[in-house]
Amino acid sequence: ARDRPADGRRRALVSHPAAVPGGSERNSDLLWTNETVDSGNVGVYTSLALDSTENPYISYYDAGHGSLKYASRSAGLWSTIAVDTTGNAGYYTSIALDEAGNPGISYYDRLTRDLKFASKTGSTWKRETVDSAGDVGQYTSLSLDASGNPHISYFDATNGHLKYAKKTGSVWTAENVDTGLNVGLYTALALDKTGNPRISYRDSGSGDLKYATAIPPLVLNFTASSRNGTAPLNVQFSDTSTGGLSSCWNWSFGDGAWFNTSRAGERNPAHMYESPGTYTVTLVVQNFTIAATLSKPEYITVVAPTETTIPTSSATSTPPDTPTPITTNPDTAPTKKPTPD
Repeated sequence: ARDRPADGRRRALVSHPAAVPGGSERNSDLLWTNETVDSGNVGVYTSLALDSTENPYISYYDAGHGSLKYASRSAGLWSTIAVDTTGNAGYYTSIALDEAGNPGISYYDRLTRDLKFASKTGSTWKRETVDSAGDVGQYTSLSLDASGNPHISYFDATNGHLKYAKKTGSVWTAENVDTGLNVGLYTALALDKTGNPRISYRDSGSGDLKYATAIPPLVLNFTASSRNGTAPLNVQFSDTSTGGLSSCWNWSFGDGAWFNTSRAGERNPAHMYESPGTYTVTLVVQNFTIAATLSKPEYITVVAPTETTIPTSSATSTPPDTPTPITTNPDTAPTKKPTPD
């Protein structure tokens, strides 16, 4: 920008780097390098992944041939290969690498209108149809879990729903995530530390950004610090349930006592069994609007304390008195013998 002072001469306005807190100058300049990876009518619907040594891997659509392509760079050299040349494959690609560095690619085949998945092991590519129930597979997003199993979010254009597919072993399963009107465009999927999927997506019906979290099913279980003992017996119970989104815990200890709480930090109660007997323990957990119940019959056994008998000591008989002999002193005068006639 320029302005003109009174003397008619042009004066340039010089801009200076903006100062940041601490008095230092901010420099956001980056040095970029640009490379041509593949030529022709290529490069639509690209997706990028980097391996552990920062080598790039790219999936993309070859519009000139209507095929899914894959590019990788090693030792500074790019190589490209057509992965799927059947139909009109390669729309909405998403690439991810497993822990061994093998790539997997989710994509949409516009000719068959199916969701597909391609994976490479060594030098061999394998292609699979994941979902073919209607027009499905646009806006795919792919993640691989620690075991290398693929997880894909995508749009079901036939029903206007957000869908999710995963592979366990050799079996693919697909399910609806959001069945609203025209939801599931521009999906992005990530896995949490336990392997559960999270999906961000656009709700075109309302024009909103949405976020879906997968919650594994609730599996009830509990343990006790001691299952048998002498009355009174103090038992510490622990809720070891997994999954779900629990909001309330109700314990029945079998002796008529119970404990109820909606605080997760208090869900592991202790209970004192005062009387001998065998008790069934029941835990009821509220999961969303459904109550799940687990009972363990004859789980706690309490026995009566052992009675200790103290023997009564008998009186010691006193031996009879031993008579004291009476000592007779002999006469000191001698007895005279009779004189014979």
